[in-house]
Amino acid sequence: MTLLNATQHEFLTRFVMELPPGPTTTGAEADKARSAAGLKAAGTAWEQAREAGSRALTKLISKLLVQGDPDLAEVAVLVGQLASQLPGGLAAELDSIARQYQSGTADPVPPKGLATARNYLKQNDAALARCENNPLGISVDVRQPLTVALDHVEYKLNTLQSP
Repeated sequence: MTLLNATQHEFLTRFVMELPPGPTTTGAEADKARSAAGLKAAGTAWEQAREAGSRALTKLISKLLVQGDPDLAEVAVLVGQLASQLPGGLAAELDSIARQYQSGTADPVPPKGLATARNYLKQNDAALARCENNPLGISVDVRQPLTVALDHVEYKLNTLQSP
């Protein structure tokens, strides 16, 4: 243990001990902040998975179109519909919920985008599986990353609702 000399003690007293107190957060406030940040991160993970899926479907469309076959061009249109229907907006909903939760202005409720995304995956499972198992050598991985991201979102929402 080192004792302070008089000069060091004066410095400590004048510049440190006389500083105004910094912001204080209670344990509950810190927990809310961490939970809100986790929910925002889950939203970001969803958005990244969605964008990666969209890019993969777009690559498949391009490959289908360059084949010059009218039947494959029709398939490209169908894949384009799948890509255009990938649900968006969930990350923004989660950001809003996180802000409301942290400020205490609202109880967290499942966002509408969560059900929309789950329905998209359910209704398009067979078509997405065909895209993922395409014979053109294009790597398409949509269902699993989106499902994992949605599971993470649901987990984070459930932690907000836990006492």
